[in-house]
Amino acid sequence: MSEINISKNAVNLSLLSDLKARAAKQFAKLEMPRFKYGLTVKLDLKDFNFKKLNIKTSEQKIVCPKGIQILNFEEAFERFPLILEELSNKLNSELNKFTAFHIANFTKTTVIIIPANYSFEQPFELETVFEDSSVENLFIIAEENSSATIIDKTSDKNSNSASLNSRFVEIFAADNSKINFLGLQDCSEKTVIFQKKHAVTENNSAVNWLDCNIGGATCISETTTNLKGAHSSTNNNNIFFGRKKQQFDINLKSIHEGEYTSSDMLTKGVLDDEAKAIYRGVLKIHTSANNASGYQKEDVTLLSNKAEADSIPELRINNNDVRKCTHGASVGQVDAGKLFYLMSRGFTKTNATKKLIEGFFASIFKKHGTEKFNETLQNLIEIKLETK
Repeated sequence: MSEINISKNAVNLSLLSDLKARAAKQFAKLEMPRFKYGLTVKLDLKDFNFKKLNIKTSEQKIVCPKGIQILNFEEAFERFPLILEELSNKLNSELNKFTAFHIANFTKTTVIIIPANYSFEQPFELETVFEDSSVENLFIIAEENSSATIIDKTSDKNSNSASLNSRFVEIFAADNSKINFLGLQDCSEKTVIFQKKHAVTENNSAVNWLDCNIGGATCISETTTNLKGAHSSTNNNNIFFGRKKQQFDINLKSIHEGEYTSSDMLTKGVLDDEAKAIYRGVLKIHTSANNASGYQKEDVTLLSNKAEADSIPELRINNNDVRKCTHGASVGQVDAGKLFYLMSRGFTKTNATKKLIEGFFASIFKKHGTEKFNETLQNLIEIKLETK
């Protein structure tokens, strides 16, 4: 029996090696992504040099309830072939230089398994600290009738402008499972962030995201949920806070494939100084997704006349039997009247601004965050406001 297992593992490692080699070839051919929206909101990384990156494995601290299984990539290979399949699908379908680089160079994959018929009330906490550049994966597999909340914090020790934090998160939610994923990225403002989060939901399952980005010189963040099973759902919530010359490219997607599926996408951002952000949201309803329901909205508050944001919501409806499919977006300056009122009651301008930002994010905090998570994020934003 052991000889057979070794043989299978050798085959899988060979497939992985082939995948990395194909990714390296695609990387060499592809150009850097360049986006420009409106007059000045743009993303241009043509001067970013991959050759100067010093890729190291991260330090991880994991605190989880008893019963959750944690495997490394090699251990999970035999049990879950979909891990390799999903990486291969990304390479085949997404012609992006950063994606190809990630698949060719990732050094670590952590696999978390939520066992069938287990419901964990205590949140699972994963804290990852990177040194220099990092290219890593996180896979979460929720088996049937399971549920868990996962708090995922990432930060780095970087001061090097040529650093990269590239991270893929994959969630597979089996029938009747539920995953709440709370992510907080607080990397150096000199680091380029490239992160792709993706989930697949089966029948009656749910994946809820609260993705918070406050770090990075340039942050490219994509979160996609494929609502494959009937009656599955997602709440895709995103928060970003930018200052100085930070740039954010936020891309959210809900892909409805199953009947009676539902999705809610809500993004709230605050920009100060000369920070810029672009939001791109896609709500797609396939011909097979009868009675689907979807909504997307983005709101951005600008604290400075030099901060800028743009929104591109998109609806792709290929089905006439839809319950709801709408979108909305708003970009505006901080409410001067509210700011004046708070300052007239003794608040400094900084403290008044903190209160307004707290209220702006409150609707997401109350519905989706834990008390500890929300406090951590609020404290980080306060620090950034005080150290302009």
